Order: sequence, then C-alpha cells, then structure tokens
Amino acid sequence: MNFQTKVIILIVGLILFSIAILTIICSIYFFYALTRKGLTKMKKKILTFKNIPSPESFKDFIDSNWFKNHNASKLHITSYDNLKLSGIFVRNTKPSKNIVILSHGYTASSSAMLCYTSYYYNKGFNILAVDNRCHGESQGKYLGMGYLDHFDILKWIDKCKELLGNDCKIILHGVSMGAATVCITAGYNPPKNVKCIISDCAYDRISDVYKQIITSSTKILATPIIKGTSLICKLMAGYYFSDAAPINFVSKTPVPILYIHGDKDTFVPSYMADNLFNATPADKRDILLIKGAGHGEAVIKDNQSYFNKIDNFIGKIFYISQYKPKEV
Repeated sequence: MNFQTKVIILIVGLILFSIAILTIICSIYFFYALTRKGLTKMKKKILTFKNIPSPESFKDFIDSNWFKNHNASKLHITSYDNLKLSGIFVRNTKPSKNIVILSHGYTASSSAMLCYTSYYYNKGFNILAVDNRCHGESQGKYLGMGYLDHFDILKWIDKCKELLGNDCKIILHGVSMGAATVCITAGYNPPKNVKCIISDCAYDRISDVYKQIITSSTKILATPIIKGTSLICKLMAGYYFSDAAPINFVSKTPVPILYIHGDKDTFVPSYMADNLFNATPADKRDILLIKGAGHGEAVIKDNQSYFNKIDNFIGKIFYISQYKPKEV
C-alpha cells in the first residue's frame, strides 16, 4: 500500500468518523428537543435562559380553577396521522357563535392559556384551549413545531363548526410555538370562519431558535447540527425545519394578523416579529411591542396595553365591550 492510498484511506476514515459523530449529536438533540420523552429536560433547560419568565410570574393572572368553575368539558379529535388530540371547551352562558381557539407554546399545555380565557369569555366568546400534539393530554411521540400542528388546528376548526354551526366566527390566538402554528395555518387557506389571528411571540423560523439554543450550550458549530437534526426530523417526524417557518406562510394570509412581542425577548428575539410583520400584506397586519417583556411575558408585563390592543384589533370584526383590567 503506497503513501497516497494510505492518505486517501485516512481522509475517508476521518470523514466517516465525523459523520458518525455528527449523527450521534444530531440524534441526541432531536431526542431532547423534539420528542415527548425529552420535553421535561428541555423545559428545565429553557427556564435557565435569559428573559424566560418562571411559572410563578403568572400566578396573579391565572385562576387554576377557571375551567372547573365554568363547566369546562373535554373534547377530542383524531389527527390526520391518527393521534387522539385533546382540548378543553367552555361554552359561554350567553349564546354566541363566536369562539377563540387558544394554542399554547413549546413544553406547555392548554392550562397555560388561562391568562387569556377570562378576557375572551367576558367578551362573549366560547373558549377552546387545545393541547398541541405531544403536549398535555394529546398523543404524539414527536413535536410538530407549528408545522404538523397547523393540520391539527384545521381539524379543531372543523370541530368548532360542528359545535356551533357552519356560521361560527373564529379567532386563532397562539403563543410562541402556538403562535407559529396559527401563522402557518394562515398560509393554508383556512375556512372563512376564521376571522383574524393573534400571534404572541412567534418565531419566524424554528431553525434560528434552535441555532440559538445550540450556540448557548456548546462551542460546536450550530449549522451542521441544525441541518443534520432537520434531516432526522424529516425521517422520524415527517417534516424539515424549513417547513416550520411561519415567515413562508404569512404572506398568503386571507385574514388580519396581530403580532405581539416583548422587546426584551431573547429566546425568540423581537426582530422576528418585525420580520413576520413585514412579510404580511400591508392591509392584513398590525403589531404591538411591549416594553420590558421577555418571552411570552407581554400579557403580564403590560396587561392593559395587551388587551386594549386586542380590543381595537378584533373590534373591527366583532362587536365587543372595552377591556377593563383586572385588579391584582
């Protein structure tokens, strides 16, 4: 064996070794970031990031007994890939065809949306707070990061029509991953029942969020890990990270979208809201930046501005009374 052959074998060996190591790293990352089993550890990791509010921050704005006190009932649908998905439905005591579908964020569940239920209920809306796939009581091994979930939201819209009639009027309100979900839904020509969308701290591309998580915890270059994990995600869950990019969908929205974001959000930086806003048709966009708010914190940082803005936004479509802030 001559020297040149040895060099070629060495180079090929190093390449194969590097690919093997990268595959292992990407597989580990996929497990922790995108599977149900990995969510618990990822949730703890996220809480260590800067400007991520603790669950205790929301205690003055959440009534944990609200669903029970309003005779909530559990609903179920079957997803396109045969998963049993759960949601909590509250029928307003005042007969109404209006309903809001609330979609929570990464690692959360329907109960995380209790910050918003009283507001909509007091406006005469029926409430549907869903557990996104792989969260809460919904089935699923792999997270959808908004892409797979948008198919589920379309199913939930059908459920609303079944409950309230084909002439019901729907608001989609999502937070973080849930906001990405409703933004992606906007690009898939949702039924005309959907009248508007509220997107609270959505990312423009999930790959950019993951890149930030990786660079905060390792010195390894993020790009190869992102691309490798995206490929594994396609093989295991059925989608690439490039599919979970709301910025590619909001330009097609047939309904108005209100973007809300905290200007101190470093997990999903506020420039992503600007990117989404700029990608949305001029006659179908509005935006509110809440000063001093971290990720998902806008609703508690400036509760009055938050709901006053929503009042003005949805008031163009629905007849509602003006928001009165809760004293805490």
